[in-house]
Amino acid sequence: MPTVLFVDDEPSTVGLYRLVFEAAGFAVSQVPTASAARAACLDKPPDLLVVDQGLPDGNGLDLLFELRPLAAAAILTLGTLSPTVTATARYLGVETVDKMAGPRQVLSVAWGMLSSRY
Repeated sequence: MPTVLFVDDEPSTVGLYRLVFEAAGFAVSQVPTASAARAACLDKPPDLLVVDQGLPDGNGLDLLFELRPLAAAAILTLGTLSPTVTATARYLGVETVDKMAGPRQVLSVAWGMLSSRY
């Protein structure tokens, strides 16, 4: 069973993601801050990181720069897609998804990234 860690401080957003990803067979964990994500990844690295760009204690892209080596795949969700952020994310091996696209789009991208493992 693949594992996913959602890093987002919006409970309603994470709740929707949790429902969709659990129904698809993922074991889901969630944390609201970058500092909590660091601790969670060091304790048990997930197969997939899904990180919001705007976190209360940091920048999602900066966090992924740190944590990307610990996960098989990573997705950055953004309220507004920025060409600069998207290019930097891709350079790090991170996919970007517009947050408004919803959890099913994020799930589709996740399966594409993890398909060789599961």
